[in-house]
Amino acid sequence: MDRKRKSLFFLIILLSLAVYVLSIDFNYIGTYNDDAWYINAARYLAGVQTAQKQLTSRPIGYPVLLVPVARLFPASISVYRITSLVFILSILFMLFYFLRDIFKPDELLIFIALVSLNQYFVILSGDVLAEAPYLFFTFLVIIIFKNFLLKKENFIFFSFLLSLGVSIMFYIKSQGFLIFIAFFIYFLFKKKYRELIYFTFFYLLFLLPGLLSTGSMDKYMMEIGKTYSESSVFKLAAGNFIYYFRLGIYTGLLGIIRAPLSSFMFAKPLVISVCSIIFCFIIYGFIKNNKNEYLKPVRIYLILYLLLQVFWVNVSLRYLIPVFPFLLYYLISGIKRLPKQVYYAVCISIFVFYIHTDVIIVAHARKNVSSSPKRTFETFKWIKKNTEKNSIFYSNFSERLFLRTNRKSVIIDFKSHDEFYYKLIKNRVNYVAVFTSRFIQKSYQYSIPGIRHRMMRLYLNNSARYEKVYEDSNEKTNIYSVLTY
Repeated sequence: MDRKRKSLFFLIILLSLAVYVLSIDFNYIGTYNDDAWYINAARYLAGVQTAQKQLTSRPIGYPVLLVPVARLFPASISVYRITSLVFILSILFMLFYFLRDIFKPDELLIFIALVSLNQYFVILSGDVLAEAPYLFFTFLVIIIFKNFLLKKENFIFFSFLLSLGVSIMFYIKSQGFLIFIAFFIYFLFKKKYRELIYFTFFYLLFLLPGLLSTGSMDKYMMEIGKTYSESSVFKLAAGNFIYYFRLGIYTGLLGIIRAPLSSFMFAKPLVISVCSIIFCFIIYGFIKNNKNEYLKPVRIYLILYLLLQVFWVNVSLRYLIPVFPFLLYYLISGIKRLPKQVYYAVCISIFVFYIHTDVIIVAHARKNVSSSPKRTFETFKWIKKNTEKNSIFYSNFSERLFLRTNRKSVIIDFKSHDEFYYKLIKNRVNYVAVFTSRFIQKSYQYSIPGIRHRMMRLYLNNSARYEKVYEDSNEKTNIYSVLTY
């Protein structure tokens, strides 16, 4: 690549960085509850806070990576956003590195620009979520595989490195086991038995401490099993497929959102037609682009990951982030076989949609009007002012509540009202805080959290056991005092 194109690459990075910085406050920390958990866990591991130990409800890898941040900045929350920003920028450089021998220079610059300015990369750059480090280690694993294993240099050492990277992915997000399966299948079918043995041995060696430490995976799998036993698997899969086929392609991949300038584009026939065409180009690019040896495990991983999401108990466009660059890669690979003018026209159209969405994101971030969930600051102020510091809460957003109020919030598993109330008393819970969440109501409607949320709201109508002490109609929050006999 010549100097001019390298300068354009750095210009793209600078433009993306500017958008990331301007939109960094789009979601306040605690939006997903997961982000609050990562910070709480990192602070606990760093010795910054000792009140809330919950370390087993999610993979522990990301909080471990955040421990140095927690130690250096014990009182700051916003500083954690910088880690995601660093991961995202690193991913862009990694993409540039390992795709430069696949795309022509101009095509590579177009691809980097599209990836960097997609709305979910923009939002993720300011969120404290595991998707950013997970994607970083995904590309790191691919680079290790490309540069060393395929060259058959020091294969034992680099089998060690590959398995270490793959195991870190599992510790960050449990879906990371899929890339192990992908490499296992690749080595097996390529009859690379020596690499297969070393890779599997080292992977299991790295995985052993996590499997033996807390038993968290047993609890996690039991939760998934409960969900499938209480819902129709085929209904779930059909709903998930339709969701990802429509919103995953139209909004996630093309960047078309419901806004004043584009609302007319959500006519159902148009959405279905466009999604069908884009889906065909992704499949076409996937089938035709099969010559790069080091991307063959990625192809297996992509299939496994998408199948998992179709049958997963929750649904969210966020779940496509770990494979978004690959979907865009195969889309670009498909449309670049069209006449050159058409190829550039499609890329420019997608880029315009991305810029349009980014402008809206930046405007919302500057005005602090991110919509989901509502910024429940008044509720948190009331809790800090009107409850004792040693009060114990139960909430559907327990991690966010603890992060924002420093009031301990417990997690309770229940199947009935009597069991719910009994465990509240057993855990000395003083208050139940309910945060209305459209995300839980829709995306988690078939999952255990969604079912529990609906059950809890019904239970709290029992005036003999609970008394409403606070309600904010604007923030859509309610707090109940737990009555004891």
